[in-house]
Amino acid sequence: MSTLCIDLEEIDELAWYNFKNSKIIKTKFAFNEIEFKSFRKLLEFTYNKINDGVKIIKNSVLKIKTVPCDDEEFVYMENLGIGYNANFEDLQLREIFNQCKHNLIILNISIQLENGDLLKIQN
Repeated sequence: MSTLCIDLEEIDELAWYNFKNSKIIKTKFAFNEIEFKSFRKLLEFTYNKINDGVKIIKNSVLKIKTVPCDDEEFVYMENLGIGYNANFEDLQLREIFNQCKHNLIILNISIQLENGDLLKIQN
């Protein structure tokens, strides 16, 4: 097991790692330590902090829908008028850091990968 520290400059750097079955160990969102059990919950929290569906769509790396749909892959957030693909941890983490970058939100997160490695990522 090793610990890797990443000062994230480009979102594409996250593509080098496999986040499937990984576990969020620690999260500091805008200097506040908050516990999240999943990337999905962290993404929803990020979206709610931004609180602007149009701004989220403009900066998103995900496929976003603006109407509720019966597609099981999408989670619709009625308060923001957007639905996002909720299936892939890798894409969700890229979206989280992308939205934080565009909205000037500081994020520090420690993630234990399935192979036991610990990643400490900050933007």
